[in-house]
Amino acid sequence: PLEAKKVKGGVKRDDGKKRALTLVELRALRDVALDSELEREVRDLFLCQCHTGQRISDMPKLFEKNAKFTDIEGQIFIEIVTQKENIRADVLIDDEAKKIIDKYRAQGGFRKVKPGTWSSVSLATTVGRVLKEVARKAGLVAEEAWVESVGGREVRKTAPLWSVISSHWARHTFVTNKLLEGVAPDDLCALTGHADDAMIKG
Repeated sequence: PLEAKKVKGGVKRDDGKKRALTLVELRALRDVALDSELEREVRDLFLCQCHTGQRISDMPKLFEKNAKFTDIEGQIFIEIVTQKENIRADVLIDDEAKKIIDKYRAQGGFRKVKPGTWSSVSLATTVGRVLKEVARKAGLVAEEAWVESVGGREVRKTAPLWSVISSHWARHTFVTNKLLEGVAPDDLCALTGHADDAMIKG
């Protein structure tokens, strides 16, 4: 994962706003009460990404009826071939991800966020907007700080967490949290469908 350095009032990150969500923040998103079906679907889709490390374009594969759970030494996996790089990934399905997958398989799929459109630009815009509202309702209001290069000079910026979160945080969250758990980079390549571990180690 990218380097993060403590600065007064927040964190300086080499990739601008993006960082890994903590387990406490993930629980806040999971437990927030939402009235909108669209918000619930976007929240569940994002959380499933955070728990599996998959790109949004590959998420439909996990919800297909013929996608099989395989138990290997007490851990559950679904094997897919990634859309972007055409690489096999043995997707780890933890308890949180399995609950979400089982929920949508049981009800016949997503009603508001159709799987065939998950990788479209227009849907990405909608998901980003709705995810921010979900995060606001979940109380993710802590101030985020980062440094951006503007006109050749570094500019420090701040904003509440909910206003800068995006679906791109999900894969970064999975990789970072698994590294913290002691999972080796080469094993993470197999779980996420990376061609090599350069991005994971980077």
